[in-house]
Amino acid sequence: MIKPTRRRPKRPRNEGQDSSARPPDSRAAAPNTKGEGAPGERARPDAERTSGPTSAAPSRAVVRDESGAIVGVQRRSGPRIVGFQPVPSPGRKREVIVTAPAGRKREVVVATPPEPGPTGRASRQKQRESARVMPQKRPHKRRQRTKERSASGTAEMRPEKKVIRVDGTITTRDLAQQLGKKSGEVLRALWRLGLRDRTINSAIELEVATLVAEEFGYAARDVAVHERDILGAEEDAETGELRGRAPIVCVMGHVDHGKTTLLDRVRETELARREAGGITQGIVAYRVAAGAHGLVFLDTPGHAAFTAMRSRGVDVTDIVVLVVAADDGVMPTTVEIIERARASGVPIVVAINKVDLPGANPGRVKQELMAHRLVGEEFGGDTLIVELSAKTGVGIDALLETLALQAELMELRARVDGPATGVVLDAQIDRGLGPVATVLITAGTLRRGQVVVVAERSGKVRALHDDRGVEREEVGPSTPALLSGLDGPPAAGDRLVVAVDERAARQLVELRASQRERVAPTRAPRTLADTLRRARAKILTVVLRADTGGAAEALAHALRELSRDEVTLEVIAAGVGAITPGDVALAAVSDARILGFNTRPIGTARRDAAREGVVIHCVDIIHDALDWARGELAGQLEPVRREQVVGEAEVRALFPVQGGVVAGCRVLKGEVTRRSRIRVLRGGAQIYEGPIESLRVHKDDVARVRAGSECGVLVGGARELELGDIFQAYEVELVRQTFPPAP
Repeated sequence: MIKPTRRRPKRPRNEGQDSSARPPDSRAAAPNTKGEGAPGERARPDAERTSGPTSAAPSRAVVRDESGAIVGVQRRSGPRIVGFQPVPSPGRKREVIVTAPAGRKREVVVATPPEPGPTGRASRQKQRESARVMPQKRPHKRRQRTKERSASGTAEMRPEKKVIRVDGTITTRDLAQQLGKKSGEVLRALWRLGLRDRTINSAIELEVATLVAEEFGYAARDVAVHERDILGAEEDAETGELRGRAPIVCVMGHVDHGKTTLLDRVRETELARREAGGITQGIVAYRVAAGAHGLVFLDTPGHAAFTAMRSRGVDVTDIVVLVVAADDGVMPTTVEIIERARASGVPIVVAINKVDLPGANPGRVKQELMAHRLVGEEFGGDTLIVELSAKTGVGIDALLETLALQAELMELRARVDGPATGVVLDAQIDRGLGPVATVLITAGTLRRGQVVVVAERSGKVRALHDDRGVEREEVGPSTPALLSGLDGPPAAGDRLVVAVDERAARQLVELRASQRERVAPTRAPRTLADTLRRARAKILTVVLRADTGGAAEALAHALRELSRDEVTLEVIAAGVGAITPGDVALAAVSDARILGFNTRPIGTARRDAAREGVVIHCVDIIHDALDWARGELAGQLEPVRREQVVGEAEVRALFPVQGGVVAGCRVLKGEVTRRSRIRVLRGGAQIYEGPIESLRVHKDDVARVRAGSECGVLVGGARELELGDIFQAYEVELVRQTFPPAP
């Protein structure tokens, strides 16, 4: 029999509520063997507790077992829940939209609720959560097109957006940002194209950027502003009416072969006498009335330092007249001109000058020219060769006829109408006109008052002068002119174009300046070897001023070529015009020297230079400029130690003293002086070297001992001397280093 336990029933939270409304409690009270109910309550008969006249429903019921014993009390009336019976309910079908991978259409999948599983509370909750389906969202009314998604789940960019913008050039860093890639991936793509020298800051051209973008699935678009959009005019010289023009003839040759004298004879002038040193140091243009349209001659310098000028002359010329002296023959400069003209495809007419001299040998010159594939017509070749004398005028007419015939065979034409285009031959600063430039018009017509742009210089044409100094209102094709009105001297070789107005000219200058800064090569980092070499080397800095831009460019290049490993020459500034106080201030802070080529100091420049200790050196000939630079560089070098043997002496006796051993010697040849150093020779091998501490004859100190005399010599540190040793006396002198002479 189960022993009942006394358990105090819990009081309902709301006593006024009907007990039938509360859920029944399945827990039974412990059996009470003494028949007692709840604590504090008197026991009542079963009938009294189960029925009463005033109770509508029993509030409590006694629970007995099969034998009739009370086993508990039911606190609430109502049915007792003994378990749960699962009742299957038909599930409602729901439509679930599943997004398919990219490239396929969306599919509609019908999902049904899962089969009934376990009957536990947690199991049923889990089943309800797994069967819950979110309702499908309606598409936005304004956006009917759905986004396609890739297999990885990321949004696919539309083709019209997969375009990178390139402003002429683009750096590797900017290209990687537009592609959405790391810089390393873009660099590897460049390396695969063979561009191993590119870095993260390197500028990439549009063509290369297009190849890299296509590798990553992008396209490149050029958004750069072009010059033709700003100028608003077509610059193609082939459009419009073409008319015959004068040929541009470039007279070239070795220095002192008579080029300027030849042009003086053609133009009937005497320019050669006014040239400093008798050599041409600038490029000059002339127009001569010969042939159907005339001839335009360009006189170029023949010195080795003016290679850039000769190259520009070949680039703009139609015919090259190669002047070779009959008494000198083919020189290195002559070979350079032949190779440059042949590379440019320009026909060559050879003029053998100075045939009137006694030592002239035109036949030898023609044989030397054959070695360079210039064969005259008399030997079965196609090269026109004319023998002449610029001094006497012999052969000048034959040369002009040959040039006119060659020009007719070439059928030279150019556009006359429309905006002008040209090239700058040289530039300088004139005291009265300011910055002026010698230009050669290649197409169109240049008129006074038009706005022109030359590289990064611009201005309105104030005056035009021809080669004879006559002012002109306009100049046409193949015409040299002196132009004034620019805001600064341009560089030789720059191209001239005509702008619509001053605003367009400023925009074009700004565009070119930005392009120059963007495409400027990144300075490569110096290696440790370069740093150590520059630390050991001495540097000579020079501020250069010249009368023309071409001369400044050529002289600066020639000065830099003089540098060595021990000493370097750096031109920190090269300009056109006179030496100003600003140049002196720059040289003072840079510890530089000022070199003026055909220029002189103006204003307070000379007084400021004397106060600041700045050296100003002015020359008129390029030979003198290079010689001065060699001397300055030699002064920067450390002097060389040079040994000179002055005499020999033989040891005849030894006298030990407290400070060493005095050697009694006889001078065999030369002399032994007090300041000499002694090299001790024994059997032809050197055993000791040191200074002379004492030189005496008898007891008197002497400065020198000549051959045939005897003396006592104390050599510092020499203790193991023997009879018959030879003392070789020598002196060390410091010799200043020199540079090789000018070629």
